[in-house]
Amino acid sequence: MAGNDRGGRLTRRQFIQGAAAAAASSAVGTRAANAARPTELPPGHSDADINFVNGKIHTMDAQNSIVSSLSIKDGRFLSVGDTHPGPRTQVIDLRGRTVVPGIIDNHNHIVLMGNRPGYHTPLENAYSIDDVKAIYAARAAGIPRDAWITTIGGFHSNHIYANPADPLSGRLPTRQELDAAVPNNPVFIEIGFTGPATTNSAGKSIFEGQGITVAENGSMTGNNPSRALLYLRQTLLNPESRRRSVIDAMKYAATVGVTTHLDQGAFQATNTIADGAAHEDNFTMHIPFLQVYAQDKAIIRLRINFLHM
Repeated sequence: MAGNDRGGRLTRRQFIQGAAAAAASSAVGTRAANAARPTELPPGHSDADINFVNGKIHTMDAQNSIVSSLSIKDGRFLSVGDTHPGPRTQVIDLRGRTVVPGIIDNHNHIVLMGNRPGYHTPLENAYSIDDVKAIYAARAAGIPRDAWITTIGGFHSNHIYANPADPLSGRLPTRQELDAAVPNNPVFIEIGFTGPATTNSAGKSIFEGQGITVAENGSMTGNNPSRALLYLRQTLLNPESRRRSVIDAMKYAATVGVTTHLDQGAFQATNTIADGAAHEDNFTMHIPFLQVYAQDKAIIRLRINFLHM
């Protein structure tokens, strides 16, 4: 086994392969209950494809068993609590990390998230203005200068506290606050379907050049958020950027443990300012996902309700 231990970091793809198998398997409860003793190999099976070792693996069985190892073959559990290494088995040393089964979300809109313009950056786990600034600064550090950073739906300003001690202080960040975090990248943040929205100085300059009204503090109201979103879609979206956004959406889903998604569609786009955050072309919005799968870059399982929500 030592000869096959790569000894490196656990990659996201490796983790998701294991987590997806955990979510899919129905045998975990029975096997985990017997984890203290070796299990016999199922008929027709021999060596494992992947062994996870030295971890804290939560089986979620009736006894809430935690084991240190498991084996996977053909995308299914071979054993839980012991391993069956062979000459071609990939051994992944978890180095004490915690592993849980992947979450199956039966109602979300990851396809919309994967078709956002710019470098879409979720804020659902931000709970203060400082959180937003930190998330955006980290995002800016990994993308080109002058590239748009966007957050379109999926959160509300009522959990973005200006004063963390005051639950009624939720609001969007101002232009000046966003400038402090990301001075070199234009920003667009929109609540819900059609706003309100906010931007920083770089974004304000670009939007005003398109006749879109932006207040001194960066806020946008009325139909200006919808006009801004339409401009970004028409300016930034292309097949390459959509594929990049799909991969970003998948990576984000993996960070919160969601490995299987039942996407619930979108309102049909009109390509006018009537479109909001929940509008897309129902006939083409899955294409970048299919392309990412064809490129073997997908790290989640996707199910869709085609042409209906």
